[in-house]
Formats: sequence, C-alpha cells, structure tokens
Amino acid sequence: VFKKLSCITILLQAKSPGFDIPGKIGFDFRKQHPVVGKLAVADLLKALQQVADLQVLLFLAAHIVDDVTLVHHDQAVAVLDGILHVVGDHHGGETVFLHDAVGKLQHLCRRRGVERRSVLIEQQKLRRDEASLMTEWQTRWAQSACFNADGVVDYERWSALPDRKHIVVLLKETNGLHGSLVEFLYHGGSKTYYRTWNNVARWANMILNGTYWKFVPKSSLDDMVRNIAVVNLKKCPGGAIASSKAVRQAARQDADLLKCQIQLYEPDIILTGGWGLVSNILHDEIFADDAEWIRPHEETALWYYKSSLVCTGKETLVVSMPHPNRAAKNWTLELEKVLRATGRL
Repeated sequence: VFKKLSCITILLQAKSPGFDIPGKIGFDFRKQHPVVGKLAVADLLKALQQVADLQVLLFLAAHIVDDVTLVHHDQAVAVLDGILHVVGDHHGGETVFLHDAVGKLQHLCRRRGVERRSVLIEQQKLRRDEASLMTEWQTRWAQSACFNADGVVDYERWSALPDRKHIVVLLKETNGLHGSLVEFLYHGGSKTYYRTWNNVARWANMILNGTYWKFVPKSSLDDMVRNIAVVNLKKCPGGAIASSKAVRQAARQDADLLKCQIQLYEPDIILTGGWGLVSNILHDEIFADDAEWIRPHEETALWYYKSSLVCTGKETLVVSMPHPNRAAKNWTLELEKVLRATGRL
C-alpha cells in the first residue's frame, strides 16, 4: 500500500512546466497526460482506504486494546497528511478538487477505522467475559461428566445485528451433547439437529426479516442459527425428555450465573422454549421480575411480557414459546403477531 502511495506521490509532484522524468527532457507531464491526475486521484483514494483497512487488521491480529493503537493510527494519518501537502502545492483547478476529495475520504477512513476498532473491542470484551463466565460455571459443575458451554454462536454476526434484533433463545438442556453447544451450532450441527433447530431458525428469521419460512433448507438453517445467542438453564446434558425437576434445580443453583449470562448479551428479545417451565424460571427465579404477563387474547395465542431488569435503559421483550422440537409451524405466525403488537416488526 505504501509503495503505491509513493508512486502516486511522484506522479502528483509533476509540476508544469518542465517536470523532468528520466529519459525525457523538458517533458510537460500534465499537458501530455491530462487524465493521469484523475487516475492518480482514484488510485490515491483506493490506497487511502487500504491504509484504513490495514490499521484495523493490524489491530485485530495483535489484540491491542490500549492507547498504542491510537498512536499508530495517528502516525499513519501523518504519512497521509504529508502526501496531501504535496498535492496541495500544485497549481490549477484540479488540485482544489483533489484536495477536497482526498480530505473527505481521509475523514471517512478515520471514521470507519474508529468504528471498526470500536466493534472489535466490543467483540473481544464479549468473548473474554463469556469465556470467564463459562470457566466459573464449569468449575462449579466439576463433578459432572460433561459440561455444555453455550452463548453467542457467531460474534461477528452478533456485533453486526441491527438495533432491537439481538435474540437470546432460552432452553432447558441439550439432548446428550458432548462438548460446546456453540461449536455444535457454528459448525452445522448434525444430520438430525433440524428437528429442534428448524423452528428456532423460523423464529429468528421472523424477527430479523419479517418473513415466514414454511420449509427451511439445511443451508438456511445453518446460516440463521449463527445470528442468535442460545442459553440452557442446565449446562449438563440430559436425555430426549428433560426432567423438569432436574432443570429447575440446576436453574436455582445457577440463577446468579444465568442472570449474568443473559445480561451480558443485552438482548432485545428473549424466546423461552418450553412454555411455562422455562419462562416462569426466567421471570420468577432468575430475575424476580414484577413485570406483568400479557395473557393470550384475540390478537395472539402467546404469553409475553416486557422486562426492564434485563438491560439498562431499554425494555426486553420476553415471549413464552413451546419447545422448538415439539412446536407446530404456526407458532411462528403467532410470534409474528406479538412482534407486530409490540412494534418489533
């Protein structure tokens, strides 16, 4: 990138009349090639963008989260400023246009660089906090034969979600899974995981895109589940039929960690899969919420409420859904009614 900037600088230093290029005596660069200036501008703009992107990549690779990145960024901008000063020394109307265009792009590159660094910092913090929480959890369950870590499936997707579209799916436990539920979902699940996760994908698609999937292709399922965070009340695997007593006991034991995990994600919408068992544990025991449930009525057949205890400064919509493995497709349409009634669609 910096080689390209150097070449462009040489081109832009071609002053008329009589800028000497090796092998050419008295060669008037601007007169002979009036379009080169414009081409050089285009190349410079592209190079500037690459420099901004390079700063972000270097930041990510080094995991730098202190003021050193700002110093490095300022140094890169200083180099670019030097090139802009050379451009400003030229005479003619084109240089005014060039200076304005490059100045605007420089501002854009700086802003985009800051925004990307901010997103990356948030991603890194979320990863660290979640990993720390899972470590503490696993220590608490050290006597268990297996521990199912869960949470955000794809950090980049999660950071890129629009406002009011961050979804936490709260379930009971895994069915005999060994290892991380997040890794399981991120890498495409299994041949039969659609039996549970097809409906989760339908729900997420309705929230994110406002459309109903009658049929869910495997590729769409694999892609959609990467937009959510999934939390199980019980972090140790169970069987095909969950024991309500075991799930409730685990949730009560880990209520403090469950509350921390859910609040960590600052969700806009929580979908509880398992009707009253899961939703009541969330409402009554994890958050001890006094928000009133809105009962099913003419507009919707689902129970839901709005909580102010999950996130600071915003309401979180909590919808009680059936277990996705046993849910009929039409519950997605009932979810749509709740989303529209609460202004989420």
